[in-house]
Amino acid sequence: MKLIRSLFDRRALLPAAALLILSGVYELGYYAIFALPLPAVGQGALFIVWYLAAGVALYCLMTAAWHRNRDQSSPAAVKSGRRKAPKASEPELTVSGALRSLALAAFYLVLVYGILRPLYGLAASHSWVLVPVELLCALVLIFCGPLTVIWNQAAACRQRPWQLLSGLWKRRSLVNGWCFIVLVRMALDTLLGGLFTLAFGVNAFSLSTLMLFQGDPLSSAALYASGGFAGAALLFCLTGCLYAWMMAGWFLHGTE
Repeated sequence: MKLIRSLFDRRALLPAAALLILSGVYELGYYAIFALPLPAVGQGALFIVWYLAAGVALYCLMTAAWHRNRDQSSPAAVKSGRRKAPKASEPELTVSGALRSLALAAFYLVLVYGILRPLYGLAASHSWVLVPVELLCALVLIFCGPLTVIWNQAAACRQRPWQLLSGLWKRRSLVNGWCFIVLVRMALDTLLGGLFTLAFGVNAFSLSTLMLFQGDPLSSAALYASGGFAGAALLFCLTGCLYAWMMAGWFLHGTE
């Protein structure tokens, strides 16, 4: 119950609204890119640029949320009204931090297109490869969220990512919160017919790549909106608001 309460924190409402806006812009650009009359290479290049930009935007959103949360949790700073010079451990937007978030987004692209997809293609003709590939994709699904938060936190606080990554297993609230969000999303999408539905079976490769490229709250709503299903799109907008609130509360509490 403590974990569930932490996901629905009033402090996370404003970051959740910003996350919804970012999600809507990303999905709009995502479907617009693949609707352009361009060759596959051109669409792929535009998608890479768009995905990298979204990674930097997510870093900016998280850093701003952490900075605001820190100011609200410091009564002395609120009473004085003065802003002290940021310490090395305090979250601040920097160019170097943005470049680090860019590197993480590039890593995800290489992971999917350079490792997971070729291995999954190999498993189609060599069945003994399928189980290890599915296990690898399951690990990616479980740890991609916590890795993103920890990496961006290290970038915002001007720390080496390895200092925080070494303690990933000890940060149970972060990992458990992410797993809870993923399970809730799969359950609701299976019930309502969303993007992360398990109605056709569990495919770890498909779920992990979807989570990396369309794991934002409004992905299912955008899918139905692009198909002209206004009623379903509105329904998934409401569930998207729930996901955004949960995700915002998750990365605020998981990094405290």
